[in-house]
Amino acid sequence: MRKEILPDLIRLTAAVHAEGAAASIQLGHCGFFTNKKVIGKQPMGASAKWCTYCMSRSREMTVRDIEEKTDDFIRAAELAKETGFDAIEIHAGHGYLLSQFLSPWTNKRADRFGGSLENRLRLPMMVIEGVKKAVGSDFPVLVKMNQMDGMSGGISIEDAVKIAKAFENAGADALVPSAGFTSKVPFLMLRGNLPVKEMSNNQSDILKKAGLKLFGRFMVPEHPYKPLFLLEGAKKLKKQSVFLSSILAVLIRCRAYSN
Repeated sequence: MRKEILPDLIRLTAAVHAEGAAASIQLGHCGFFTNKKVIGKQPMGASAKWCTYCMSRSREMTVRDIEEKTDDFIRAAELAKETGFDAIEIHAGHGYLLSQFLSPWTNKRADRFGGSLENRLRLPMMVIEGVKKAVGSDFPVLVKMNQMDGMSGGISIEDAVKIAKAFENAGADALVPSAGFTSKVPFLMLRGNLPVKEMSNNQSDILKKAGLKLFGRFMVPEHPYKPLFLLEGAKKLKKQSVFLSSILAVLIRCRAYSN
């Protein structure tokens, strides 16, 4: 989110509004699986970690980095509101930066941002609280989160219930519950047959193209598809009095995937 793209975003939201609809924008940060070639420097994440997905190693974020990224989320939200968006979705799932702080699989920190779930929640809570304060109580702030990471050492549905309650207390207006970790188990959020050929063809790097074609089925776990595959997890969140709207969000999400 930067000033030079704001005119295009204003045209986008105006076009959406002209058709009688509302527009929401998703704000996120890739963290340790940020592409090093795109940013021109070493990626950073909750902790130093090797990412096979991008073939690079991240550095552990400093407290100053954490404060800067919190400010970036808040400023991006303010700009989104200025350009006419009607809601904001903060991405705290799928192994993106905020999800990396939540997950024990990526968060090995020994300071107040790591260790216990309360500590691992600290950055996402700072972001949600800061964004909500910046955009106002009457402006919808949604949060995408994981019901489960989907691998050993990741968050479970029991963790997700506690996380959802914390997000609600931080000021989130609705949740979009999902699952999966982009750099580890990306197809937990999609399900079904693995499109190895298409994934390989989409790569510009020859080595990655060949690697995916030859070893894609071993590198990326496949998960069987079933209708409404996120529904049971959403029911568990609802049972704990967390966001009735989460059921609606998950139904819409699963319906879209089934189509």
